[in-house]
Amino acid sequence: MQTMDRKVHFLIGMLPEPLGYSLAKYSRSATPLIEWVMKLTEKDAQKFYDAYYFDYGDASIADLAHVPLSIDNISNVASTEIWDEALQDGQETSTRYYNFAKRGRIIPPEIIGTRFEERCIRVCDLLLDAYQQLQQPLLDHLEQKYASERPPEMKEDKYRRTLNARAFDNTRYLLPGGTPTGMGLLLSARTLERQLTRLFSHPLQEIRDIAAELKAAAKDLPAYNPIMERMQKDVFPKLDEMQEIIVKHLKEDDAREEMERRFPEECKKFPSMLQEVMLRIKEYCHADARVLPTLMKHAEKNKYMINLRQEVKLIARELLNSLAPDGRRGVELISCPNQNVEMAATLVYGAAEGHSFSQILSVIDGMGEPSRQDLISHLINLAGRLRGEHDPMTREAATGYAFIFDLCYDFGASRDLNRHRKVEKINQYVYPYLGYDIPLDILTVGAKDLYVSAVEQAFALGKEIEAELPMVSTYVLPFATRRRQLLKMDARELQYIVELRSRPHGHFSYREIVYDMFLAFKEKYPLRAGHIRAHLPNVGNIFIR
Repeated sequence: MQTMDRKVHFLIGMLPEPLGYSLAKYSRSATPLIEWVMKLTEKDAQKFYDAYYFDYGDASIADLAHVPLSIDNISNVASTEIWDEALQDGQETSTRYYNFAKRGRIIPPEIIGTRFEERCIRVCDLLLDAYQQLQQPLLDHLEQKYASERPPEMKEDKYRRTLNARAFDNTRYLLPGGTPTGMGLLLSARTLERQLTRLFSHPLQEIRDIAAELKAAAKDLPAYNPIMERMQKDVFPKLDEMQEIIVKHLKEDDAREEMERRFPEECKKFPSMLQEVMLRIKEYCHADARVLPTLMKHAEKNKYMINLRQEVKLIARELLNSLAPDGRRGVELISCPNQNVEMAATLVYGAAEGHSFSQILSVIDGMGEPSRQDLISHLINLAGRLRGEHDPMTREAATGYAFIFDLCYDFGASRDLNRHRKVEKINQYVYPYLGYDIPLDILTVGAKDLYVSAVEQAFALGKEIEAELPMVSTYVLPFATRRRQLLKMDARELQYIVELRSRPHGHFSYREIVYDMFLAFKEKYPLRAGHIRAHLPNVGNIFIR
């Protein structure tokens, strides 16, 4: 029996495009990967991608180039859109562990220079002031409320962090959508390209601007390089100093003649040799390197996304114009008669302004024939007809999931569930039509008037903005604002979400929501539900994970 030496290697220190190229070449030959790595250059990679990715259309090779990136000082409106991508990993500044009053607010470009600008600043500051004012009273209240639940072995700093987090869980309801946040992401070039295409096609200017900046940062600008940062600070100045000392030594020391006799070329070239060393160091440390100079060049706005959204918006407004939005908080498990109806209703849902899925189904169902079939056919054909040659079908076409949940709950909690990636999500925008939530603890500390006054002023301004600048009101509306979100999933993902999000240390808002999802599932499949470790809302020790 022939034996072979097994070899396992992890690779670091390579730029994403040459690394992706190496993996792709490896799949086309028997040459070991590390040999390809040593052979290939950035220029080789660019030629390869031009041929195979763009000319031959082998999109899978862009999955092999992964990049980390950070985005600072973007609004929560924008971060919510960026998070809506299944094939990426990342983290965001937590509303539980950070005081967002220190971050200020972002005023969207659409409002700057308009009659709304000063009021927008004033209302956002009012919300943030109330957010700050309520933190200490809530801390005092929570300390009394949970004093008996503190585990005896829990250290003081952890105890305080937990109480602070619970207080922030309440005050975050007052954060306006324009509150700045930061994100760190890890994703493939293919996913980033798809992400940028979606962001370039978004109606809001901030999100389109972020797309342009991300593309420029990937394609045209030097990446931030911590190795080079340290080299510039700690190594290069010392090399310069060493050069000065050695050159001086060669000039003054009695051994200079002997050095020049034995190493004549080196002595002549010594200063330039050191410069060459520095250049080589910069080369191998990827100084001034672009992370994705080739693969991002075709990321741009997508006519299919833009045109489909506009067309369906007109249909949705005409179809639902006689119905008031449904702002009742809670969960509804939807049953669709067939996948054609599901797709048509889902398209309308994404363009609706606070209307529930049941409302949409009811309107479609109430239409007489052949109008009903004409509408369904028109919507489905519209989604197919407008597609360009390389456009994937819109996500509304993802039908046939066993469970479709229509949720109406606060925007803050929807941000948390929005991060689940094995779920098809159809998010309605945040509109000032569905009302808002008030946390029980805020009522308990006697802060209802302060809270309601700030939120009502935000809603009043939001309605004025929405009448002139559609979708822009989301920047001034607080996290307390109710929004609709359609989640499609299988039973396994439902189990994961319920078990994770119903735990006692989780946010009380989404704990209630996912438990209602569990109850809806239990009613239909009691046997399966018996194996889901669901926690009752408002029950359990918040200090124990």
